[in-house]
Amino acid sequence: MRAAFLLLYVLAQAGLSFEVVSIKPASSDASSFTGTGLQNNRWTGTQVTVRGLIQDAYESNGFDMPDRVIGGPAWLDKDRFDLAATAGTTPTQTQLEGMIRAMLVDRFHLATHLEKRTMQAFELTVAKSNGALGPTLRGTTADCRPHCSVTITWGQTRRMTSDGVEMTRLAFVLATVLQRPVINRTNLDGLFELSLDYAAGTDLTVPVASDAPSIFTAVEEQLGLKLRSVRASLDVLVVDRADKPTFD
Repeated sequence: MRAAFLLLYVLAQAGLSFEVVSIKPASSDASSFTGTGLQNNRWTGTQVTVRGLIQDAYESNGFDMPDRVIGGPAWLDKDRFDLAATAGTTPTQTQLEGMIRAMLVDRFHLATHLEKRTMQAFELTVAKSNGALGPTLRGTTADCRPHCSVTITWGQTRRMTSDGVEMTRLAFVLATVLQRPVINRTNLDGLFELSLDYAAGTDLTVPVASDAPSIFTAVEEQLGLKLRSVRASLDVLVVDRADKPTFD
């Protein structure tokens, strides 16, 4: 993780940056979409906080989970912005994160450092000692582009699908659902197709209006994997400084 963090730092310092960046106070009108998105070479944000932007800048490091970006002034979570940024070409995920970080340094004077903190997490392992996988998880060598990602269909019963995903990425997606870090300890390499049906809600003590199993049961019965609660020493990103931007 520290190596990836340093890579983003090097990218930001090496001049990998957006060609044009526009930042404005968020519109007072309520928006049906809050967050960021990339379309071709244009990256936009609607009603976003600076802490959210920091989480985007270090998404591949898992810092978009709760309690992984800490410190900084109160306005990091309070003030909201609309932004639009244009790159010379369509960036890869790693390049995009480097560009966002460079923008944060340039426009918000962001300064951070890493620390280790012990926190609650889940570890993802293969459930059976013989290594057998579940009925809806199977390795694939097919070229899944442009759908090498995970899609979640929302509702009381939710469906998670992928035409090809690495276990590290699956752990990250599960972390977004569970809102707690998930550590990949499956020792499974390559890409995997999967389909997972589970009930909305992550608290086993709270009933949900669905006949589907909890995500914990579904992961074990359908994928042949297991989520176990652990305490782990993980990197957190500490905000040392951030300034409000000047507007365009």
